[in-house]
Formats: sequence, C-alpha cells, structure tokens
Amino acid sequence: MMSASRIAAEIQALIAQHADHAAIRRKLVGYRDAGLSQAETLTVLESLRAAATDEATDDRILEVMDLVEGFCSPETTVWEDRSSTPDAI
Repeated sequence: MMSASRIAAEIQALIAQHADHAAIRRKLVGYRDAGLSQAETLTVLESLRAAATDEATDDRILEVMDLVEGFCSPETTVWEDRSSTPDAI
C-alpha cells in the first residue's frame, strides 16, 4: 500500500507541473487499482488543500477532488461507487 505522504508528493508534483486532467486521472486510476479508496484519496487531498499557499494551487486541488468525488463527466469518473462520500444519496 502506498503511503499518504507519497501520494501527496505525487499529486503536488502533478499540480506544480500543471499536468492536464488526463494525466491526473491516470494517476488517480493507478491509486484506485492499487487498492486506495476514494475516502483515503480525499483525505490526502484535504491535507494538501489545508497546506495550499495560494489560490491557484487550492483551485487545482479542488479540481482533483472533483475527479475523485465523481463531480465530472461519466467517462472521467474514477471511483464508480460514490457511497463513501458524505453527501452521496
């Protein structure tokens, strides 16, 4: 299992490199396929967001969180089951 710090570092690097959504989605799919849950991924992203030093970084983290939570087009959904998110119906 990957450590939270490694995942955070990888996502931070993608954001710093201005990676496109496709590259970020591929990384998220890799996490999912490695067994990382949607909730665990969101926890890492929330910690990154708390440490964000500027609005642009915060905005990018929110975009990644949208992909994780499924607030995106159906073809870009990473985790099919949204029941692990607090506001899922």
